[in-house]
Amino acid sequence: LPSHSEAYPNVILEAMASGVPVVATRTGGVPSLVQDGKTGFLVSAACPEELTDALAKLTDDESLCLEMASHAHEAARAFSWPCAAERLVDQIELVRGQRPVQ
Repeated sequence: LPSHSEAYPNVILEAMASGVPVVATRTGGVPSLVQDGKTGFLVSAACPEELTDALAKLTDDESLCLEMASHAHEAARAFSWPCAAERLVDQIELVRGQRPVQ
């Protein structure tokens, strides 16, 4: 996702949930989704060479690609609807005073 401007792109989560490592620019909310070097690579929007290098690393090193794909898939689970709903319920119960702060 070589964007110059993004908020919180769902396409990154969709790729990760599909078991695909992500190469994206460090913009907007992208760094909160992609763990650089673990679930994919973050590159500068102003440097196309970084994008090229990151893509080459993944296409040239199958084991790296598979390892990142596995980490990406696992990381995406935290954004699934069941996990999001559980966090929301926890926050509501915390606000209502029914659950101690952890």
